[in-house]
Amino acid sequence: MSGVNSDKKVAIVTGGSSGIGLAIARTLLSNGFRIVIVDINKINKGDIDVDLKDVLFIEADLSKPEACKNIVETTITNYGRIDVLINNAGFQYISSIEDFPDDVSEKMFNLMLRTPFLLTKYSLPIMKQNRWGRIINISSIHGLVASPMKSVYVTVKHGLMGLTKATALESIQYGITCNAIAPTYANTKLVRDQIPIISKKLGIEEDKVIPDVLMNDSPIKKLLDVNQITSIISFLCIENASAINGIAIPVDYGYTAK
Repeated sequence: MSGVNSDKKVAIVTGGSSGIGLAIARTLLSNGFRIVIVDINKINKGDIDVDLKDVLFIEADLSKPEACKNIVETTITNYGRIDVLINNAGFQYISSIEDFPDDVSEKMFNLMLRTPFLLTKYSLPIMKQNRWGRIINISSIHGLVASPMKSVYVTVKHGLMGLTKATALESIQYGITCNAIAPTYANTKLVRDQIPIISKKLGIEEDKVIPDVLMNDSPIKKLLDVNQITSIISFLCIENASAINGIAIPVDYGYTAK
């Protein structure tokens, strides 16, 4: 283990170089955590304006199973503990089921379902030893409801909800909770990149995609601000949230209330 003092809680955030993941990392840093940011994309250290001794950057392809054990081992080597695991990494691909590329579906299943399982598997013994932990899976409204042309995304996000419930039941007696956040479409690159694709597929103007397609079933026709997600994560990480376990928390303006 390095010479870094291990009094601060430590959080692993996957997919932390941009979007929701980066916002989560920034929020937990402001709450006094040390953060391990994991992403396949190169991380711009300028996006994290804090003392970098509190941030560990790991570039890794999380669709490869061997990366998961390495991330946990590297975190322990550097910080000596794991208190919070945020399973956030993912991507979207829009296609009909019959045209869905096999290599893309395999990567999505590996990255967005197997990886959270493996990171949970390797992190749990450390959390159990400390008798405290928080595992937060970033799901989606598509973990609760479906949309056409997103079959694999919908499938893995529903699977992530099953993992959340099973982990919650196995871990609560050790002071560890596991919950999922189920946001609607947030103002991130992942969502913005979908807009021209949907516009082309449906033959509509791009400015109609958010109100008429993405948020068509929502009582509010606007994208989430990522801080509306991170504030809930901050709450789940405090001691008084210890009875909240095994649930999906929709952050969706009432999208899934119907």
